[in-house]
Order: sequence, then C-alpha cells, then structure tokens
Amino acid sequence: MAIQASSEIKPLYLWEWFRRLRPGTAPWSASSPNWPTFVQTAVSLLLIVAGARLFVSGVNTIADNLGVSHLVFALLVAPVATELPEKFNSVLWVRRGKDTLALGNMTGAMVFQSSFPVTIGLLLTPWHLAHEALVAAGVALAAGSVLWLTIRLRGRFSARLLLLQGAFFAAYVVYVVSR
Repeated sequence: MAIQASSEIKPLYLWEWFRRLRPGTAPWSASSPNWPTFVQTAVSLLLIVAGARLFVSGVNTIADNLGVSHLVFALLVAPVATELPEKFNSVLWVRRGKDTLALGNMTGAMVFQSSFPVTIGLLLTPWHLAHEALVAAGVALAAGSVLWLTIRLRGRFSARLLLLQGAFFAAYVVYVVSR
C-alpha cells in the first residue's frame, strides 16, 4: 500500500510570498513551475554561507577575547552549535510520531558533518596540529573505539554508553579549561 505524503509537504515559502504579490497565482502543486524551488534553494544556500562566515568570525573573536586557541574553541563550540538544530528537529519529529524522519535526519547530519566539511577543511587549510588538537583527536578516537567495540560485542547501544560519550567530551572540556 503506497502512502501519499503530499498532504504533509507544505508549499515553498517563496511561492507563498509570490502568491501574496500576485493574488491570482494558483496554490503550489505538482504542476507548479520549478524556478521557485531553485531560487529558494539558492537563497537558502547564500544564507547558510553568510551564517557560517558570521559564526566563524564570532568564534574567532570570542577565542581571541578568552585567550584560547581558535582550534580548541572551535572544537568545543562547533559540535554543539552545528548539531543542536538537528537534535531539535529530531525531537520534534519523534513527538509527531515520525521516527523514521528523526533517525534519517540524525544519521544524515552525522554522515555529512563527518565527511564533507572535514574533507574541505583538510584540502583547503594548512594543518599544524598543536598539543590540544592531538589530545582532541585522541579523545575522539577513544570515544569512537568504545562505540565500535560495544557494537561489535553487544550489537546495540545503551543510554549509559551514550552518556559515556558525553563524558568524553566533558573530560576534554575540563582538560582545555584546566590548561
């Protein structure tokens, strides 16, 4: 049995604004033109790039004001800032009974965050790893190894294991603050 999702898909914001400017325009449908999709995607991409530049500028300024390495401060703040909206969306979808969307959102975000930006960063920036960066890499490898071993041995995660992952991050925060 095929489930129609069209009732859950809202019209594009751009199309609704266009309809306000031209009241005779038909509501969004499958036969609507494609240009609003491309325009809204381009505007969204520009806003994301502008927001990212603003975020990086803010991280650099705060790191300078605190007297902390830019890399260390970014390692502490960026994971929370970039993944918090994804977590919020997933919580909303779980509350609405859309578990598959929530899980897809989380795994897609994690795959994207761990591959695309890292690749761009490695290819386009010079890497001179300081002591704090090597410690961060070690903590990440240790946390990942614990997850991998748990899946290999038990075949599943538990809430305690996920809290332990938070403890790895907290330990790194304590390490950075105590230096």
